[in-house]
Amino acid sequence: MSIDTLPYVRALEAAGVDRRVAEAQAEPLAHILAELPTKADLAALATRSEMSELRAELRQDMGQLRGEMGQLRREMGELRVDVAEIKGAMRNLPTTFHMIFMQSAFVLAVFAAAFVLLRMAH
Repeated sequence: MSIDTLPYVRALEAAGVDRRVAEAQAEPLAHILAELPTKADLAALATRSEMSELRAELRQDMGQLRGEMGQLRREMGELRVDVAEIKGAMRNLPTTFHMIFMQSAFVLAVFAAAFVLLRMAH
């Protein structure tokens, strides 16, 4: 069974999730969903033991999926923190005007000090 993940990716993007993260979530989810049995598969199961095995397997798969989703949530939280730190650091960077002003002040201070030293030497 083929699963169209594009609507899922678009929904995550609309919620503010980065496209790469959304695609990273969609791919394993599509793989897991593709492995789920169809109604025809379930109807073909002959015995209760097969149904019990299937239930156990589904519970295990769901547990793994929950674990993977939890890991993705943690990673997304870490990415948000990283982005916030980068934004904060960028706010503190001096602008070009500030850099030119600071360099000009430094050059002026050097010339003033040299002038004073020359005056004192004579």
